[in-house]
Amino acid sequence: MVRKCLAANIPVLASTGGAPTALAVEVAEETGLCIVGGAAGTPEMAVYTHPERVAGGMEGGRGGGS
Repeated sequence: MVRKCLAANIPVLASTGGAPTALAVEVAEETGLCIVGGAAGTPEMAVYTHPERVAGGMEGGRGGGS
């Protein structure tokens, strides 16, 4: 999915599923893609790369503005 987002010039990849792979995080970090996990309509989410792209995000942890 990371490579598809990069090919389509999509800056943020959000998922309601589990954590991304280490390779996905590495590629996203190097290319500027923001990966967000756990974005299932709740205020809690994990921002794995480039948290500056998400208001209230916390890298590698639970965010949501708190």
